[in-house]
Amino acid sequence: MQDEEKVKAKYKNQTIKVSAIIPIRTGEKPLKSCLKSLEEQTIKPYEIIVVPDEGKGQSHARIKGALEAKSDLLLFVDSDIIAQKNALEQVLKKKEKGYAEVVARMIPAPLNKFSKKIAQAACPDVSIVDGHVTSSGLHFTVIDKQLFLCFSKQLQKYPGYAGDVILSKLLRENNFKLGYTKPSVYHIIRTTPAKFFKKRIACGYALGAIFYSEKKYWKEVFRLFVAALLALRKPAQLPYQLGTFVGTLLFIKKNA
Repeated sequence: MQDEEKVKAKYKNQTIKVSAIIPIRTGEKPLKSCLKSLEEQTIKPYEIIVVPDEGKGQSHARIKGALEAKSDLLLFVDSDIIAQKNALEQVLKKKEKGYAEVVARMIPAPLNKFSKKIAQAACPDVSIVDGHVTSSGLHFTVIDKQLFLCFSKQLQKYPGYAGDVILSKLLRENNFKLGYTKPSVYHIIRTTPAKFFKKRIACGYALGAIFYSEKKYWKEVFRLFVAALLALRKPAQLPYQLGTFVGTLLFIKKNA
């Protein structure tokens, strides 16, 4: 217990500073509730940097924010995240145990009717609990600035949503420990079929970059094509599968 209090005091007294970086799409703004939840943390960030992606994707915005940050420790936050008051405190305590990167797990967030159908029928990275969705994606993440910048060149190769996946992959490949806290952050899913389809195209485009780099893209394109055909029998899956297929195909067509 005394060790935990020492950790808490160290960050509260700003002996160690944390820069919060929020990547956003150009022209958008982070949710006011996101900013408010950061300002109300039991351990407050030294600074909050909101970085437009300039149309170049989240990885570009994160790298730009990291270079601007005045702290040696970075907290990456998605612009639609709302964090419990002790979320950053939990992450920092875990970080003190020798983890290179620590992610706050998601807690259930309300779904609208369409989002619930999509999550139940089509999304492999989410699970439904009492009508809510939970995920362990990299939405609220602490990492050392220098370590993150070491991988910046690799991250720049992957547009959009692939950055989170690639960063985690690079850390594991280089034998760094990844840690997770108890669920302490959430985001509310607000979407329509059209918006969801557009987002899946962006995700598919990012996946295309990964498949292309690993020289196995035609195999993956065929797999996604078959999945899209099978989804014709299950309308709830169609926006997910078809959007992913179209996005992957767009990247391959542009770069192959």
